[in-house]
Amino acid sequence: MGGFSAVLGNPPFLGGTKISSSYGAEILEFLKNNYHGPGNRCDLAGYFVQKFYQITSENQFCSIIGPDSLAEGDTRRGGLFVNIQQNGTITDAIKRVPWQGDAAVMVSLVTFCKGLYSHQITLDGEVVSSISAMLREGVIHDSPEPLEKNVGMFSEGFKPYGQGFIFDNNDEKANTHFEKSLIIQSHPESEKLIKKYISGRELNNNPDFNSEREIIDFGEMTLQEANKFPQLLEIVKTKVEPERATKSLAVQNAPYWLFYSNRPSIRQYMRAADQFLVNSNVTKHLNFVFLNQDFIPSHALQVHFRSNFWEFGILQSYVHEAWVRFFCSTMKGDLRYSTKDGLLTFPFADRSDDLDDAAKMLYEYRSEVMLSQGIGLTELYNMFHDSENTKQEIHKLRKLHYKLDNEVLLCYGWDDLVMERDFLQTEYGLRYEPNPCVKNKIISRLYQLNRESSKI
Repeated sequence: MGGFSAVLGNPPFLGGTKISSSYGAEILEFLKNNYHGPGNRCDLAGYFVQKFYQITSENQFCSIIGPDSLAEGDTRRGGLFVNIQQNGTITDAIKRVPWQGDAAVMVSLVTFCKGLYSHQITLDGEVVSSISAMLREGVIHDSPEPLEKNVGMFSEGFKPYGQGFIFDNNDEKANTHFEKSLIIQSHPESEKLIKKYISGRELNNNPDFNSEREIIDFGEMTLQEANKFPQLLEIVKTKVEPERATKSLAVQNAPYWLFYSNRPSIRQYMRAADQFLVNSNVTKHLNFVFLNQDFIPSHALQVHFRSNFWEFGILQSYVHEAWVRFFCSTMKGDLRYSTKDGLLTFPFADRSDDLDDAAKMLYEYRSEVMLSQGIGLTELYNMFHDSENTKQEIHKLRKLHYKLDNEVLLCYGWDDLVMERDFLQTEYGLRYEPNPCVKNKIISRLYQLNRESSKI
């Protein structure tokens, strides 16, 4: 077959869910029917990656400037992964390059050889053995499988869909705290329906995770039951119902006094457990926190139906973080924690008493430092990853993470690995983390565990 000796391209990019609304459903159907593999979320650029490769001659090259999502999710499966399956070799790639134009986006630069390639391969300027469709060193080209034992163990937080539920002096669409105090004065029983409303902002920045925002929560009450709290119900009817009336039919028809996404699975777990774990869906530093029933976690948080320290320990360990950062995507440089790619697929180890103890020590000491210094998780872990920070508190925090990480390794039976950390330049900037060799071994072993567990 013929083709071009070289193809250079900067294809247009547009999120897969926007293609039909921008160009029509017929265009999306044409793309899906004429190109291999892409799912509904494949970016338009992913289809062009396939096309560029198709029109390249055998043993010749095509180079692409594409969105950062080229190596992520359906876009990866519809572009880079397909080309590799068709005997292509990524010979050079540079990830996360700031776009030189006005748009504040990151791009990736990728070069393919259409065929086998026996010369030097470079990734981000470093010589490597091979480059995967994920634009990582190695041969893991596709996502791991979902594991049945993880199904039903987590949920996105509540989505109220109506600012009228909220008490917040800084939001003109919400209610004021003064209004709340008047309601409680006249109807003290209403106080039990007013909870702390927490999102990623409070979780990452407040030392005690406390929130100035509060929210009216009727739980799973019927309208008749909610009528026993007339002042709160009147606020919601006056502010939430009109706001929802302008939205989709599904939103309009939902009971106005209840959260739109009311998460019965979370409520069921909260009735049975004193505490639950949460983390921010988009975050600079991946951290997990216990909350109790006084809090209503927003949909910006992921809720884990886990209440034990050893479970916190595994999630907080670098073993889990390495997996998540490998398989999940980013948003403006921050980690986007995907339960589909990073949690549902993650093979948990079994508990041990030593892991339980190490996790409890880390959690309690971390809380102690934040409260004593008046800082949140983001500021604390900025210090943790700062090579010039030699404060005693940070030194001890690093030692506790070392202890936790190695207890987790032992729970997996990987006593041949030691989780020594150092300050290394990564795609997320300077970070205090294990060397790439150990990290790659962890990811490879977890991937093998995933494949074995998914077949059970």
